[in-house]
Amino acid sequence: MNDVQAYMADFDKPVEKLMKHSLTELRGMFEEFVVGSLVRLAQIVEAMRRKGDDLSWMPTSMRTNCLRIARGELSAKALRVFAGTGSLGATISQLPLAEQERLAEGGTVEVYAFADGEVDKRLGLPLDMDRDDVMKVFDVKNGRIRDAVGQRAWVESQRERARRLPRDFELFPNRKHHTLDLYVDGKRARQFKITDLAILLGEAK
Repeated sequence: MNDVQAYMADFDKPVEKLMKHSLTELRGMFEEFVVGSLVRLAQIVEAMRRKGDDLSWMPTSMRTNCLRIARGELSAKALRVFAGTGSLGATISQLPLAEQERLAEGGTVEVYAFADGEVDKRLGLPLDMDRDDVMKVFDVKNGRIRDAVGQRAWVESQRERARRLPRDFELFPNRKHHTLDLYVDGKRARQFKITDLAILLGEAK
C-alpha cells in the first residue's frame, strides 16, 4: 500500500486520524491523488469515446482536457497546478508535454528585458509573471518558449504596432444624420448611429 492508498484508507475515518500526517505530507498525498484521478478519468473518457458513447453530458472544457490528457497532449499535473490562472494555464497547455511537466514541477523560464541597448536576463516562475511577460515569453501559436532573440522580436513587434496606432481621435455629433462621427488623425473614419450606441449602453431598447 503506497502513501496515497494509505491516505485514502484513512479518508472515511474521523479527521483526527489524518492528523498523524504533516501538512506537507497531506498536500503531497492530495496532489498525487488529484493528478492520478485526472489521468484515470481521461482514460475512461477516451474509452467511452472509442466505444461511441455520448459525451455531451460533460462540460466542453472537461471533455477536451480529458481527451488531450489521454492523447498525451496535456499534462494532468500542469492542468492542476495552473488551474484557475486563465490565459496562463491555456498558454502552458499548448507547450510540448515535457515542458508542461517541467513547469508544473516548479521549473523556470528565462525572461529578457531590453532597454537602452542593455539586455537583462532573469529566471521567472510562470505563476509569478505578469501578463506582458507571459505574452513575451510564450509563443502560443508555435507551442514553444521564446529565447532571447524571439523575445526581442516580440518586443520590437509590439513597439512597431504601437507606433502604427492612431495618435489622435475625436467624436463629433452629426445632428443632420443623427450620428456620432469618429475622426482619427483629422479624418472621418466611421459613423455611429445614436440609437445603436444608446442600445449598447443600455439606455434604449
